[in-house]
Amino acid sequence: MADIIRFFVDTSYVLGIYNKGDQFHRVCVEAMPLAQKAQKLYTTDAVLMEIGNTFSATQRRKQGSPNHARLFGISTSDCRASNA
Repeated sequence: MADIIRFFVDTSYVLGIYNKGDQFHRVCVEAMPLAQKAQKLYTTDAVLMEIGNTFSATQRRKQGSPNHARLFGISTSDCRASNA
């Protein structure tokens, strides 16, 4: 398999990892090693807002983590869209 240079992190991917009832949970978890091997992870401010809004909702507070970006060993400053 070729080296993965870029991996786009979308809201559905992060929520699919955390929500075992999500229809894409299994696929998201299986893709996790690809994300961890990527040289760079990309996302948008809108995706970060959607993730934050979901995890801040009362019914989800215990399910999510304020340190969800650490799942990938990155800081939120690394999660920026790029034209690269």
